[in-house]
Amino acid sequence: MSEEQARINPQPEDETWSLLEVHYKNGRPLVGRIVELVGDHLIVDINGIQGTIEDATLGITWSVAELTDDEQQLPEETLVSRRLDALKGQEILVRVLQADRDLHILTLSQQLVSNPDDIPEHYSWRQQLQDQMQQRRQLLNQLRPGDICSAKVISIYGHQINVNVNGVSGIVPPQHVSEQQRLIDPWRIVQPGQMIEVMVLDKDNDCLTLSLIYARQLDEVLGSLKPGDTHQARISSLTNEGIYVDLGGALALIPVDQVVSGYITHPADLYHREQTLVVKIQEITADRRVMASLSNVDS
Repeated sequence: MSEEQARINPQPEDETWSLLEVHYKNGRPLVGRIVELVGDHLIVDINGIQGTIEDATLGITWSVAELTDDEQQLPEETLVSRRLDALKGQEILVRVLQADRDLHILTLSQQLVSNPDDIPEHYSWRQQLQDQMQQRRQLLNQLRPGDICSAKVISIYGHQINVNVNGVSGIVPPQHVSEQQRLIDPWRIVQPGQMIEVMVLDKDNDCLTLSLIYARQLDEVLGSLKPGDTHQARISSLTNEGIYVDLGGALALIPVDQVVSGYITHPADLYHREQTLVVKIQEITADRRVMASLSNVDS
């Protein structure tokens, strides 16, 4: 078959990769079938293409009344493994985290649904997933740019670190992995399963953007800042609170009432991420937060 014919009449595997790429872009879940558990990686098959759920927990629960006396003495990891073995061949709802057909890499997650209506009613774990979604939403609502939190390293792809913050997915982009000017192999700094301290840079509906560097540098940077100082800073996050700008190791908040007025109610209507602003430091609070004002704009 010629390349032109293959393009016009793709093979089933190509069609599946195209489907996976669509689901990756729109973030909607799709159904796979459990193949096996390898270590803490759950292997899931989607139309003949196998992907992995790393650090798999599957949200498996049980009551003590369901367990035999012997099972009650077993470690939780053993019970989870047994439950997973029993679930081989069953369908599971997943979200695509990475789909690279050239490298044949498919990474999946069960931290998957932003709309409860996306969960089929016949799934027995529907309520549990909804509860987990509610917990993640609450955590996302509580977390603010500039917060320091603990995260578990889930995986490393290229120079990016993927983490879990109490059930919420997060990424540490390459430029926030190491203080070195050049990109450093993250494997030299962290390992999957390791707990690390990170700073929240930005958040969307179901994912956090984080910095490993800033969590380490915060105290030093705060010590160098003084009220009245002016700095050029790039916008890190646009929220209902206002604009968070990056001071190179700390984030400063410019309150919303200083950046919008009248019929414009959200900073995103006037500003964009990575835009450069000139800001004046107003206060460094007891809880290590920086308050600033908008001095000038250099877009």
